[in-house]
Amino acid sequence: MVNVIPLSVKSAFNDRKSGMFFRRTEVRDAPTEGDIFQRHVAYDLVETARIQAVTTGPEGIKHVRFRVSMPGLEDQGDQRILAAEVFSQRYQPA
Repeated sequence: MVNVIPLSVKSAFNDRKSGMFFRRTEVRDAPTEGDIFQRHVAYDLVETARIQAVTTGPEGIKHVRFRVSMPGLEDQGDQRILAAEVFSQRYQPA
């Protein structure tokens, strides 16, 4: 016969809350004009982003304007704009 000791739902929740799950937080410098970032798109394909400008919109949200390019393409790449927070989630410093 096996003795079973019931755990309350509240204590199990508190255990999870106290450190079993934690988020990686890195402090990064804000991207500046001319910086180069990369992200892996698929398998061996790497997209490179060169920062053109970092601006603040009317609501106070920072935006990153950048050009993307991929290896083997001769053109300058597409120009894109993302919120700085989203950009830092998608792209890593090269």
